[in-house]
Amino acid sequence: KSGALDYVVKSPESMLDMPHLARKALDQWNSRADRINMQAQFRLLAENASDMINRLSVDGEIYYVSPACKIILGYSPDELTEMNALDLIHEKDRQAVRDMFEHTLNEDVSFTVTYRARQKDGNYIWLETSARAILEPDSRNVIEIQSASRDITERKRAEEDLQQAHNQL
Repeated sequence: KSGALDYVVKSPESMLDMPHLARKALDQWNSRADRINMQAQFRLLAENASDMINRLSVDGEIYYVSPACKIILGYSPDELTEMNALDLIHEKDRQAVRDMFEHTLNEDVSFTVTYRARQKDGNYIWLETSARAILEPDSRNVIEIQSASRDITERKRAEEDLQQAHNQL
């Protein structure tokens, strides 16, 4: 409880191995401190980003969502946490997002997908999401999926207007 990482049974053998044990303990402590520092930096970055940052389970359950979700979707982070992200996606776009999840889980690359997402008021907006699987270092199993989403509704409208103008020509 007080932060011990290991214990040593006093014996002649363990006393001879003390430098190795001390180095191992220091490495573990540094690794733990680095992990805590990285988590703090991630949270600071996510809390201040205009894009919506998510941490998701491999099934789409939302572990974490940044405060930008309030501006983009109208939901508070507490309302979205533990919800399934796929439930917010327009039914016609769900398969594309599921495919992105599958690719993200099977390859060590980022993927980007565009889809419609339901806001709290029931309206749909266009989002562009880039995602990447986070792997456990030793086993290379997927721990979670991290993604960043941005509202591209205005861009989609401009593309539609341009297409209509093109068709009229």
